[in-house]
Amino acid sequence: MALATVVVWFGLGLLSLLAALPGMEVHADGSSDPGPGFYPFALVFTVLFFGTIVPYLSIGVRRLHDVDLSGWLLLINLFPYLGGIALTVLAILGPKPGGARFDRPRP
Repeated sequence: MALATVVVWFGLGLLSLLAALPGMEVHADGSSDPGPGFYPFALVFTVLFFGTIVPYLSIGVRRLHDVDLSGWLLLINLFPYLGGIALTVLAILGPKPGGARFDRPRP
């Protein structure tokens, strides 16, 4: 899912850049405003962002459970920079058999 999302985001980013170039205004101070073709892509980006929050949270919690850690550790990501690094390190850890305690028993 993560790879597919990155490919979609990259493709849409490239298309939005190409759509923003016509009609782009560059100001004397070096700042710029995108062309009108950018705004539909901005709406699509917003919908995709909010549409992928829950799946990414689910994947993160499942990965933390797989290494026998609480899913609440995902909140570490709220700390800028260090939280993301810490979660990356935790995600790289190998699976532990104790993580099976988070699995639902099947009837």
